[in-house]
Amino acid sequence: LEQIKNEFVFNNPEASFSLPLFFAALKFAKDNRKVLWNDFPGFSFFLPEFIICRKEKKLMLIYNSRTDVPLEERCSSIRKFFESCRLSSERKKPLKIGYTDSSESDAKIQWDDGIYSILEKINTNELRKAVVSRKIKLILDEEPDIKVFMEKLSSGYPDCCIFAYKKEKSIFFGASPEKLACFNGNYVLSDALAGSIKRGITKEEDDAFAEELLNSTKNLAEQQ
Repeated sequence: LEQIKNEFVFNNPEASFSLPLFFAALKFAKDNRKVLWNDFPGFSFFLPEFIICRKEKKLMLIYNSRTDVPLEERCSSIRKFFESCRLSSERKKPLKIGYTDSSESDAKIQWDDGIYSILEKINTNELRKAVVSRKIKLILDEEPDIKVFMEKLSSGYPDCCIFAYKKEKSIFFGASPEKLACFNGNYVLSDALAGSIKRGITKEEDDAFAEELLNSTKNLAEQQ
């Protein structure tokens, strides 16, 4: 950290909200050796060139640069950044999506069989809980634009935390209902949700669902 402080100048103007300076990423599990995650290291700690912070209607752009970088290069970097942020207003034809190979259909059958097997074991008390997932390979008719995906996630899930993490040729992105990070002075707050239920149409129905969730045997057991 001392070396970074000596090489970079931090200009943190007075603002109405806290500003992050560094970012870190931890792979789960960090020793995952699958080819799918090869581009992501077990742990990385980095200082982004650009950071955009938003709180309510206020936006702040942070630009980090070495002091020995010429002013012309800094201006060029900022200009390129804003150009890359623009989404094309032209309507593109829908991306054609299909499975990459016939083995996907066999994988789907195995997936369905596995789900039924797990449900049977839960019904006979052999299992109490299971978390399952599967990988699906898709093919597009053109190279995808991550900005388009991010815009669709933002509009489709306005109450979620939208994220994208690019490393080498891979991008890990999504929409999480959990609070990834909240900065408040010297504190960083994160959320981990466990247990959910639909919302009610009326306040009475909403309260009834909340009471049902609070008294759910399954969810209470998972919180132990």
